[in-house]
Amino acid sequence: YQVEQARAKAQLVRLNQEMIAKNREIKDLTKTVERLQKERRRMLSGTNSGRRVDKKGMLEKDCGSPEKKVPRNPGFFPDNHKDKIYQPNVFADAHISEVQQENAHLKEELEKLKLELNEERISSQAALANAEELMRRAKEELQGHIATLKVSHQKELERILCQQAIEYSTSKAAELNSKISSQETLIKYLQQQVHELQKEEGVLAISQRREAILQKEMAKLLEELKIARENQSPELKRFSCLERKIRQLETSYEQREQELQQVIQQTQYKAEVEQFRETEKWKKLALLKNQELEKFRIELDSMLDVLRQLQKQGVVITPSSSNMPENYWKI
Repeated sequence: YQVEQARAKAQLVRLNQEMIAKNREIKDLTKTVERLQKERRRMLSGTNSGRRVDKKGMLEKDCGSPEKKVPRNPGFFPDNHKDKIYQPNVFADAHISEVQQENAHLKEELEKLKLELNEERISSQAALANAEELMRRAKEELQGHIATLKVSHQKELERILCQQAIEYSTSKAAELNSKISSQETLIKYLQQQVHELQKEEGVLAISQRREAILQKEMAKLLEELKIARENQSPELKRFSCLERKIRQLETSYEQREQELQQVIQQTQYKAEVEQFRETEKWKKLALLKNQELEKFRIELDSMLDVLRQLQKQGVVITPSSSNMPENYWKI
């Protein structure tokens, strides 16, 4: 249960991270769309302002006062223009051609701006459609994932609740239900046993009928054999007698072989048991002797330690009634 909870929590964390990443992508795409829309509006406002400025300049050129009007090119009107005779039609054609060229240039620029604006609008619309499609897909994927996660969470919760109810239920109804289910299982098992017994009874009845038929046939054959033996010649009687004796001898030989094998096996088993017991007895005796030797060695070491301590203290030990040599007591 704890492992499943941890797994569900990890999955929720991962889904939250994916949702945060999708939200970031959506925000970035929204910012991109807003930036493109701003650039579009700015370009449109720049184009309109350029048109207004061009119109205003043309009006100022055409409708301006003579004293405020500035000539387009000072070279056309030198300082000594008062010495020459005024001819109004000299520069009229040049002025109109320049204006026409400028108008054509402005029209070309306007067409270019319109094309660029259309391209920007198409690209912005495509980016907006792509962003909306991505947002829609992300939302659909997220909603589908959340729905599947909710369904799996609900199923897991129901399973856990059922498991908890089964494990920790102590009410009488649960006990009775468990008893009923166990009794039903027992009844089903007994019904299966009854069904199998019925099948076996049918098979047994068939076998009994077959056995009765075979017994009748065997009795008939024995009767025929008896009649044949009564009607057979003395040589065949002696041959059958010898055959019976041979069978008896073979049977007795087999029985003796079996008895001999049993006696051999019993003898081997008894010998092995006796050998094992003898081995265990000697092992125990050797272990006991080793323990006694170890105990004696420890006591002897302690006595030698006491003697060494006494010799260090200056105590002289004289053997009075001992048959040991003198160098035996020297340590």
